[in-house]
Amino acid sequence: MTYYVPKDQVVKACYNHYNVYGYAVEIDFNQFLKHPDQVEAKGILQYAKKPDTTPFDLVIKKATVNRTPEGQQRLQAILVVPSQYQNQVHHHTKLVIALRIRVDTEHQHYFPYPLRESGERYMGTRFLLHRTDHDLQEKDDQKIIFDTLAKLSQEDTW
Repeated sequence: MTYYVPKDQVVKACYNHYNVYGYAVEIDFNQFLKHPDQVEAKGILQYAKKPDTTPFDLVIKKATVNRTPEGQQRLQAILVVPSQYQNQVHHHTKLVIALRIRVDTEHQHYFPYPLRESGERYMGTRFLLHRTDHDLQEKDDQKIIFDTLAKLSQEDTW
């Protein structure tokens, strides 16, 4: 997963510090992804004094699916924290982004595939939502973990 911070998803918090409410992501898939509507995106806010890690739906903006030169399907989208959760973003807030793809809606088939012992799984990654001037310029790869929402919401997973 490659990401960057879109300028329209940044609000100045103080001096050279900013709250980030959305990330532009690029993810390549070998199969299954045909249309951006197949993507289901959940968010989980994490910080020390917030024991409740209930997932919420992320807003998906400007989503497209294009073929890469290698023949993979590339999802490009901006994933945004909904406005009702943006007041919870502060200096130490982290956002877990959990994605999955609906392969067959009628039969409830998703990628990543569920495991019998743990149930539904997602592709997860985590970002810091408070950035400095320097951090806003980053465009980088991000580690991805495949697991359940419950496991992705735990600090020790990361």
